[in-house]
Amino acid sequence: MNVKPFDLSQVNLEPQNEYWMPVSFNNNYEISDLGRLKHTCKNGNVKILKPNPNGTKRNYRYYQISGKRYSVQKLVLNHFIGQKPKGMYIQFIDNDTSNNALSNLRYNSVDNNHGKKGEKKAQSKLTETQVIYIRMLFSKYKVTMKDLSGMFGVSIPQIHHIIHRHHWTHI
Repeated sequence: MNVKPFDLSQVNLEPQNEYWMPVSFNNNYEISDLGRLKHTCKNGNVKILKPNPNGTKRNYRYYQISGKRYSVQKLVLNHFIGQKPKGMYIQFIDNDTSNNALSNLRYNSVDNNHGKKGEKKAQSKLTETQVIYIRMLFSKYKVTMKDLSGMFGVSIPQIHHIIHRHHWTHI
């Protein structure tokens, strides 16, 4: 049987329904609602740039534009929502700092976010019982963080923070 090799050049690997906004301070760049940055070169070629990790504990991502660093989350929120209101900060809803999609970012107040713990938080995806179960499955039964992430519908970094008691510290 003669089988033709699959031609990957025919596959569209671009995310569907991605929206782009021109970067307000440099017309050669556009930021997407998924946190991707597009650069149009002087010769007309277009490049999608990869964000750099900033090397801190939280590992925020940034882009270098005209010699200056810009955090991805700030670029996305500033261009799609507007400037950060006074007294607010940027929150990653799933606590994964590599997920800079607009749907995962919001402005939040310290009082609104830090005043409530665990499942009492409006955005909480887990109950206290589930958190206890996650820790037990990991420690006693050696279930991987990846498997726990799939079982409970939260990100791997969120599972990591639960297991190491960075989140849900009151349990």
